[in-house]
Amino acid sequence: MPAILVTAYERGAQVDLDYYINKHMPKAFSLFQPHCKSWKVVKAAPAPGMDDPYEIMTFAEFEKVEDIWATYAAESFKPVAKWIEEDTANYAQQKPKVWVIEEKGRGAS
Repeated sequence: MPAILVTAYERGAQVDLDYYINKHMPKAFSLFQPHCKSWKVVKAAPAPGMDDPYEIMTFAEFEKVEDIWATYAAESFKPVAKWIEEDTANYAQQKPKVWVIEEKGRGAS
């Protein structure tokens, strides 16, 4: 089943969406090849009466969770990880939180 690499920026991180979507993400996507299948960036608002600390989230889809772990484990990924961390300063005031989510079920109407 698919796996998602989630990157979440807290409210107040002042994410420059133009830079993030048009410069950072295309390069990051290319560096996650051949495993990353797609990505999307969303802006979240908390549901009425709820308090949610995250405002900007990215979902990068992989075929399976093992592909994410294989990417991170590869020796060739070390400079990629360094670039990703360093480039964050170009578009955000805070570092993101990151999760790996493994899909366990799905439904449709």
